[in-house]
Amino acid sequence: MSKTDSASGKPSIFVTRRWPQAAEVALSRHFDVTLNEGDKPLSRDALIAGFANHDIAAPTVSDRIDAEIIAAGAAGSCRLIANYGVGVNHIDLAAAAAHDIPVSNTPGVLTDATADIAMTLMLMLCRRAGEGERELRAGEWTGWRPTHLVGRALSGKTLGIVGMGRIGRAVAHVRISGSAWMWCFKTARLSLMAAAWARVSWLTWRRSVQPAILCPCIVRQHLKPPIS
Repeated sequence: MSKTDSASGKPSIFVTRRWPQAAEVALSRHFDVTLNEGDKPLSRDALIAGFANHDIAAPTVSDRIDAEIIAAGAAGSCRLIANYGVGVNHIDLAAAAAHDIPVSNTPGVLTDATADIAMTLMLMLCRRAGEGERELRAGEWTGWRPTHLVGRALSGKTLGIVGMGRIGRAVAHVRISGSAWMWCFKTARLSLMAAAWARVSWLTWRRSVQPAILCPCIVRQHLKPPIS
């Protein structure tokens, strides 16, 4: 790990994994920054030392920050845990509260990205992009032919969204530019905004009623065998 000059009088921050370069440059303007140059998961001892010797600890989801690490920070210099990411389930929040150390996160920053990935997976499955990519990399592509890896169009299909939280609504917002009807499972969190985005039909889950497409992880069981 590398550390900037501690004589500057700036607060110190311990960054457990590499951030985008622009973010690291911005950090260096305001903090004495200790970086994990190798960008590999740090040992427990390294995390304990980092928390104890810096004013701010900036872990991410690959770090398990338990009560002992937080206690070491509280006994040392740590006054804030600034999590790089949305989820904080890897941090012992009760221990942080007990030591009066606030925990911050980055809410909302991954909503659109996750919706984009969901759409990517659905498009890859319908258009058999993964199969084509593997064939090409293996040197097995022999040229175009009419029926090879034809796949199916995503437009015109029924899209089912199980849960209409931020990500579900973002998927709906992206998808309604097509011609598909959208079937949404009724949840308490479905907002009027989501209903306005699309022609929504309410469904109460029954085994006998299933949308053509539910989500990328289970879509395959709802499609017919593809054309070779």
